[in-house]
Amino acid sequence: MNILKPKIPDQLTAVDDLQSYSEDYRRDEAAVKSISVTNNCIQYGNMYKLDVRGAVFKNCVFIDCDFEKASFQDVIFHGCDFSNSNLRESYFNKCSFSSCKCLGTDFSEVILKQIEIQNSNYQY
Repeated sequence: MNILKPKIPDQLTAVDDLQSYSEDYRRDEAAVKSISVTNNCIQYGNMYKLDVRGAVFKNCVFIDCDFEKASFQDVIFHGCDFSNSNLRESYFNKCSFSSCKCLGTDFSEVILKQIEIQNSNYQY
C-alpha cells in the first residue's frame, strides 16, 4: 500500500500570521484553504479546532501552542517546530513532515492517516 502524497493547490495565499489569519475561520468553523505559511513564529497561540486544507508550512515555530481538535488535510510541514504544543485529538490526513521537531508535543488521541515523516524528532 502506497502512502498518498498531499495534494497542494498550484496557487497558495501567503500568510504572515497564522493565528490572526485563522481567527475568523475558526470562529465560523470554516476550513483555511490553499495557504502558504513561512517563517511564522507563535508562542502560546490558540489554534483550537483549526481546520487547514491544501497548505504548506515552512520553517514555522509553534511553541506551547494549542492545536487541540485541529484538522490538517493535504498539508506539507517542512522544518517546523511544534515543541511542547498540544495536538490532542487532532486529525492528520495526507500530510508530510520533513525536518520537523515535536519535542514534548502531546499527540494523545491523534488520528494519523496517509502520513509521511522524514528526518524529524518526535520524542516526548
